[in-house]
Amino acid sequence: MILVADSGPTKTDWALINGVEVSYFNSEGYNPYYMDVNYIQQSVFQCFPESTLRYSVLEIYFYGAGCSLERKDIVYTALAICFKNAKILVESDLLAAARCLLGNKEGFVAILGTGTNTCFYNGKEIVEIIDSLGFLVGDEGSGAHLGKQIIKAYVRGYLPNHLELLFSFTYGFSKLQLVSALYASKLPNKFAAQFAVFAGNNIQNVFIKELVASSFRDFFLGIIVHYKNYIGKEINFIGSVAFVFFEILVAVAAEFEMKVGKVNKTPLQYLVNFHMPNYSPSVNKKYLFSSHFKLIKTNNF
Repeated sequence: MILVADSGPTKTDWALINGVEVSYFNSEGYNPYYMDVNYIQQSVFQCFPESTLRYSVLEIYFYGAGCSLERKDIVYTALAICFKNAKILVESDLLAAARCLLGNKEGFVAILGTGTNTCFYNGKEIVEIIDSLGFLVGDEGSGAHLGKQIIKAYVRGYLPNHLELLFSFTYGFSKLQLVSALYASKLPNKFAAQFAVFAGNNIQNVFIKELVASSFRDFFLGIIVHYKNYIGKEINFIGSVAFVFFEILVAVAAEFEMKVGKVNKTPLQYLVNFHMPNYSPSVNKKYLFSSHFKLIKTNNF
């Protein structure tokens, strides 16, 4: 059996390939900047409690947020403990996005999900990266960045009255409670990113629409314009934020003289095809659901 995984800050999407049968499921996200070997190992054991299944996995292709050259050994070690018979490859989620979106063509690639990541890809490897700097300093354009803008608008009283009432009713936080919860959260990026859903549900509101556009402008101004020769080029996206707010993203990209190319919500199916080029997704496709696995949801976020 073969495992292919796409791991972000919020969740990991897995594909378990057994002959012509592929099962899709997800677990929590594994970021080696925030998690150590022991934590990841224990979580993976909970996801794959049956030793027979773990010993049957012979290949793992794991693409993850935070899996830089300096950090990917953390994930590799955890997986090696869990899957003793498997040949394991750990790469960045950015390389997964590039392979998914461009294959062997060159171009600009960006991830806009819970976090942000960007690169220029030469068709084989990533040759230039401008660091997103993470949740505290950067991640412009991401769900976490947008969520922070929603939080700021609610706490400071910038939200239109009806949206303020709706936000309070939806999430049950007073303004002081929301700030306390954000700062008390062990994973503040995930906490903030949940409020991007509020933006998606109210995108017809002019205030929300401009808030999303402003977040995307921060993305281009803070990151993209610092790449060489970006003007007139195409930029391709992976991630739920880019997928949900596609029309606004296209309009903002045009402000910076760029075109939006491909936009995919998730790269997992494309990664399965990349590593299994003869696999037909129409054959015996199924979704695995048990007490350990969560069925991949069909909502936008």
